[in-house]
Amino acid sequence: MIASNETKIVDVDETDGGNNGTSKPHSGVKHPRWKFLLALFFLSTLFQSFKPSTPFLAPFLQIIQEIPSDTLSNHFYPYRTYATNFFMVPTVVLAEFMFGYQPILIMGIVARVSEQFLVYYCSGLGFMQLSQVLHGLASSTKPVHGALLYLLVPNHLFPMTTGFLRTANLSGQVFEGILSNIISHCASHPYFVLFTMTQVSVTLGGCIMLLLFIILAFDRHSMMTKDSNRPLAPKITSVSMGVSLLKQVYIDSPGVLLWSFWWWTAYAVAELVDDMHMNLLGDFGAPKHNGYLSASIGAFSALGALSTGLCKGFVRDYSPLIVLFGLFTIGILLIVINIVRSLTFGYAVIIYCFFMFESCAVAANSIISVTIPKSLRGLTLFANCLLSLTMQSMLQAACTIFDLSCEGKFNMLGCVLLFLGLVIGTANLVCSDPTGSHPEVDDSTVSAKDSTGHRTKLSKPTVSVAVLKRT
Repeated sequence: MIASNETKIVDVDETDGGNNGTSKPHSGVKHPRWKFLLALFFLSTLFQSFKPSTPFLAPFLQIIQEIPSDTLSNHFYPYRTYATNFFMVPTVVLAEFMFGYQPILIMGIVARVSEQFLVYYCSGLGFMQLSQVLHGLASSTKPVHGALLYLLVPNHLFPMTTGFLRTANLSGQVFEGILSNIISHCASHPYFVLFTMTQVSVTLGGCIMLLLFIILAFDRHSMMTKDSNRPLAPKITSVSMGVSLLKQVYIDSPGVLLWSFWWWTAYAVAELVDDMHMNLLGDFGAPKHNGYLSASIGAFSALGALSTGLCKGFVRDYSPLIVLFGLFTIGILLIVINIVRSLTFGYAVIIYCFFMFESCAVAANSIISVTIPKSLRGLTLFANCLLSLTMQSMLQAACTIFDLSCEGKFNMLGCVLLFLGLVIGTANLVCSDPTGSHPEVDDSTVSAKDSTGHRTKLSKPTVSVAVLKRT
């Protein structure tokens, strides 16, 4: 979310000189029932994340739609990646500069429901590919969804509410996994029940979001108005200013560039593994426990992020080792899984991979966040996620060109992570300051060239995070 020209950036910690230096209340949150609105937001997120059809999508496509595994690998899942990458920037620009958040979020919900409808009620590879384009369109609205959250709460609650948002997403995954596994064994028409429940759940989440919008519409002081504070800082009034800011981030701090390179590559691999692991495991045996696997992935992902987040001192001192250990172990296991070809071993490998991906993401983000000014964090995280999507698209395109099977893709992804580990390990050995760590840069020193070529000092920003996590 790039701030609009009308935005007035105000920090919650800003003091009021006319009030003896006391802190002002958050300038944007005026609604007396903002806690109730926050509860509605998380409830909507939970229902939108609850998609019982997801764990059994791969077997449904192979058994019911009769699409071969290799066709899914090269001509189904890539459309999801390409569409997300294609729609990401237009979605953000339309939400921030033209239509606002509400229409874009509603569009995302409609796309999710339509995707499920196409997959279940239509047939043929063309309709299946169209469903993945809709999936990508829905995924591209995730930054807008996360940005809406930061319009509802005071700035000092951003870290806590970010954690709650991730919890709502992962909780939906855990619940969907457990319930889908029970339904697959007990229902007489399991796929009909799974896809219908998904459509109902996402629609209900959309209705709750609409209720939230209606309440905000009646609040003339709401942060959803034209003059509202935007959650991503700083204000960017031109493309040249954005480029200038990103140059400051990546060129002035080699450490940030190095760990951003980890993000671009490793997160791309994680997303591809997330897309295709059910397809791969289906080649090892009957998909009897896909739901429980999905629930375990959600639970262990939360455990990985939580355990690393709580060990702040250890992470600060050993972040490079955590990330390198994760890269090498995951890379090796993604190759070994095709050699062992055991369903039980495959389950264990996939669960471990996502546990370590989350742990490494926390470690890498901690390095990035402490080495750049607060005013540039939102822009940097958004740029990293966009570049990661580009990397993901390139990997998908390469696999399609060489017509790799699903097993071949996992071998390639394992090699990519091993190569990434070698690059980062070598950089840590030869660089005197491998993490790029230094005292946090004062926001007052941050400036950028505006559209006229003059260097402009940025407004005091709000702290922000672009949310692009898996749901």
